[in-house]
Amino acid sequence: MRYRLPILDTRVPTRALAGMLPFLLVACGGGHRLDERDFAGGTLAVEAYAPASAVVRTTGVKHDSDDELLDVILETGGGVAREVEARRAATRLRQAASEFDIASRLSERLGARVGRSLGTRPTTGAAGADFLLELDVRRYGIRADDASASAFLEADVYLFDADGIELWRRSVHAWDRLTPRVHADLGGVVTAATLHYVTVEDLERAVDGMVDAAASRVGRDLRDDLRDVRG
Repeated sequence: MRYRLPILDTRVPTRALAGMLPFLLVACGGGHRLDERDFAGGTLAVEAYAPASAVVRTTGVKHDSDDELLDVILETGGGVAREVEARRAATRLRQAASEFDIASRLSERLGARVGRSLGTRPTTGAAGADFLLELDVRRYGIRADDASASAFLEADVYLFDADGIELWRRSVHAWDRLTPRVHADLGGVVTAATLHYVTVEDLERAVDGMVDAAASRVGRDLRDDLRDVRG
């Protein structure tokens, strides 16, 4: 469930302006303002937002709905079997996502990783926090081709101070390979054509691994940028 606390409303103009900055600054890790604040001992709130629906991608094609997936089946012809597997996997993925609160798990793990890097103390709720870390998931789900399959996540992460001033931001790409517990004859590798071997439990485990990978990536990038600032 996506929700917004009052403090976010005061930050809208700042984020709108931030979106106009050159994307090159994000890619190279420059343009942040980490050197302008003393984080040690402050309080940090973490909020993560994720889309209501996950997606399934095969051979580089984005499938956001069953209708779009059906269009791909009609257009590709020879890839029908693979696309049917994607449709079935999408159904299981929706079931796994309904039992897995990805936003809450991201918030929990991000708080631990980022707090260690900044030296902050965790707090619940953005109101009254000295700093706010926000992670906006653009999309997440399953990505599969003829070689492998994995749970993936694409997101943007921002760090704000109590006045809504953006101090740091990064793009995040994380994934975790799907490895079914059964059907050892697959050699531990799932592909687009063998997604039918993947259970709901396998998907939940992969998404959980993906969340860990995302939290680790954010913590590592922030730690590296802080190290650059502090020499």
